Amino acid sequence: MSPKKILAVTLGGTEYPSSNFRLRQYYPLLEQNGYEVTEFNSKRVSIPNYPNIIGVRGLLRRVGYKNINKKYYLNKFKKQVEQADIIWVNKLLRDTELINIVKASGKVLVVDFDDAEWLSSTYLFNKTLEIATQAIAGNNYLANYARTQYKLETEIIPTTIDVKSYPKQKKHINDDKFIIGWLGSYFTNEYLLLIQKPLNEFLENTKSEFHIISSKHDFLKEHFPKNTKIINWDESSFIDEVANFNIGIMPLPNEEWVKGKCSFKMLQYMAAHVPVVVSPLGMNNEILEQTNCGFGANSAKEWSDSFYKFYENKNLQLEAGNAGRKLIEKEFDLISNFQKLKNIFDKFNV
Repeated sequence: MSPKKILAVTLGGTEYPSSNFRLRQYYPLLEQNGYEVTEFNSKRVSIPNYPNIIGVRGLLRRVGYKNINKKYYLNKFKKQVEQADIIWVNKLLRDTELINIVKASGKVLVVDFDDAEWLSSTYLFNKTLEIATQAIAGNNYLANYARTQYKLETEIIPTTIDVKSYPKQKKHINDDKFIIGWLGSYFTNEYLLLIQKPLNEFLENTKSEFHIISSKHDFLKEHFPKNTKIINWDESSFIDEVANFNIGIMPLPNEEWVKGKCSFKMLQYMAAHVPVVVSPLGMNNEILEQTNCGFGANSAKEWSDSFYKFYENKNLQLEAGNAGRKLIEKEFDLISNFQKLKNIFDKFNV
């Protein structure tokens, strides 16, 4: 019996965390269970950045490189759709031509999303859901949208953690310095400005450091000038860096969009036995209610008070860190949640 063929449609390369953790980390498990996975990167390539020797870039424009590239892009996608049994899309199909190709194919379309895309990419997201067979949502708020607006059968699968990649126990609590850590992306770095004042005051008045693990972060240097270490995100080393944190932070603005966030930064801290201080909004608050993994902070004073509570109490750091890790192992582990994903794909007789 030939394996079912899944076409995974990602947003782009590894710079897109959602594609990494909602889709890519499941590929090996799917293949071990009899599926064949092919990936289509839906980020369209622009004109190559050739040096402008003898006007190469200008020549490419004149011969219609963009049109040639678009034709190649769409033909490649159409061919891969024809060869697949199931189309598995991260968030949305980012082009109306892609939507039309999938619609015409009549193939099973599974849409996996972890943000309130209807608030930002309204047209394309809604058009994608219109032709979907099944939705997979990262939390209850997102699932409710797919169920009520499009009557879609929707399974909730949280953004999961490959627990075996994280240390089994906290190696030590830093004695020489207290590290507040942020694990982010260029999409979310600006959220740090929400707590700039209490965080800088804490760094000024304590034996502490602020570690930022992210990309495209240069603008943050001027906002956090003291005792701040900026670390480029690297897939091979970021877990070790996170494990060195005394606490992990996740500030968020109080906006409708935030209700759709799936708390992934928070979950990564917890997997590394790191206690958290977070904005108690959306799924963040749901997690705080499930376990004593840290504190929710709404005001500058609450952020500051939470920093000092952990700074002054190593036992509290250990207790909160261990509580968070236990919840990750129980509810958010990659392996245990994989079965939910497999059950979805297994039910389609294609």
